Amino acid sequence: MNNLKTARRSQMGNLLLRTSVRGLAVLGLPLLTFVIIYRGESLIGRERERYASPALRRRAQNFRLRYSLLYMGYRKDRAWWEVVIAFRKIAVVAIGTFGALLGVVDLQAILALLAVFLSIVTHLVSVYVCLMSVTTRR
Repeated sequence: MNNLKTARRSQMGNLLLRTSVRGLAVLGLPLLTFVIIYRGESLIGRERERYASPALRRRAQNFRLRYSLLYMGYRKDRAWWEVVIAFRKIAVVAIGTFGALLGVVDLQAILALLAVFLSIVTHLVSVYVCLMSVTTRR
């Protein structure tokens, strides 16, 4: 009887470990990307100051060489959009992968349409906020 309890505990522990590692990879990588972009923007902003030290300039140049792929396609105040795109991709892949487990194809299609709809709404809201910030600056 003790062997059975021990086996169940180890199975639950393995399941918990696998689930947490997958969750960390799926949610942690976009969040890590956001932190890297946010810290890099402030580093580059400080580097542009008049009396920036040579060490700070080297760190900013090193950041640009390593991570420019993540943020160079965006305006300075919209670099976080890469994280939104990553979460959208995660949602679509999750629906495509786990939607078949639901057993109802219609539900999978509805979830996919909902993910696309939310992506469009997020995009339109971000464009609206950008336009509002531009008009209030004038």
